[in-house]
Amino acid sequence: MSVDNDADVRCFIAVDIPARQQQELWRQCRLWRQRFDAFRWGNPSQYHLTVAFLGNQPQTLLATLAEQLAPVVARLAASGVVADQLELFPARRPHVVAARLVPTAALNRLYRRVNEVCTACGIEVPQPSRSFHPHITVARFHRHSFHETVAPLKLDLTIPLTAVKLFAGELTPDGAVHRVVERFLLHRG
Repeated sequence: MSVDNDADVRCFIAVDIPARQQQELWRQCRLWRQRFDAFRWGNPSQYHLTVAFLGNQPQTLLATLAEQLAPVVARLAASGVVADQLELFPARRPHVVAARLVPTAALNRLYRRVNEVCTACGIEVPQPSRSFHPHITVARFHRHSFHETVAPLKLDLTIPLTAVKLFAGELTPDGAVHRVVERFLLHRG
């Protein structure tokens, strides 16, 4: 099968969530999965923490981005982050169920540096109108709106931040399918 190297691909950069923590997050979401049928629950193997959504980019640019990103990520320290609650996200007009992550200096630094590299590679990274709100999307609404008021569900999960991945994605009728283009390890010092 031949690949069109000039074709645009939908891509993003995300923190790798280890399989053990993906499964534990799925387990801790059980009460909401049983209670709400308005949500389409994602496959735990697809859980990730997006640090830069790049939109559609030429496939040829991904190699350059990976080359520039590798040394920057390697200089950033591995750390951990806590998922403390399950909530509807964003707060105004929510459209997903997310595990909220407690922001840390290390996570904010990773977010900032990854976005700087993307900009330096000529990628116009959409800048959020607000500050970075780290979260892991675990479900999407079946319908465009969900009008029920729901109290957050307490979570207790520590997620090690040890690697970042460059993903290419494809939207399908069953949801997004992600493939890893490149994996970058954070510094373990």
